[in-house]
Amino acid sequence: MYQQANRLLRGGFIKEKEAPGGRRKRILSLTPKGRRAVTGWLASPASFPEFRNESLAKVFFAAHGDLEKIRAMLLDQRDHHVSQLAEYEGIRKLLELADNPEVPYELMTLRLGIAVEQTCIAWADEVLKDLDRKIRSGRDSGRERRGGSARK
Repeated sequence: MYQQANRLLRGGFIKEKEAPGGRRKRILSLTPKGRRAVTGWLASPASFPEFRNESLAKVFFAAHGDLEKIRAMLLDQRDHHVSQLAEYEGIRKLLELADNPEVPYELMTLRLGIAVEQTCIAWADEVLKDLDRKIRSGRDSGRERRGGSARK
């Protein structure tokens, strides 16, 4: 973030002033050149998003591994999404208190982040239930698919 801000400052797209109160905090705003660049960027077509999530690949290939390790990985992933959701909810509360004409648009984008985190948490909960059933039934790896027994 700081590298990008410094690059934009050097390019004349944004300007900086210190925040009141003595703390070393920068307030950045667009320059006329920056406003023209944003206007042009907004008029151009947007690329389609790519969803990449390594945990999906690990679940996809879970039959070839240790389900307990997959389960632990999913719990970590779920914890991350819970933390991210809490952060987004905190930002939402702050934005709702702000008196700024940009806030409605910031909230529009934040709603997607909140929805993605909620969906990831719900998906992890479903998969964890499925994994727990498989683990309890003794199929803790994909050995049954390869002709071996999962029981010792």
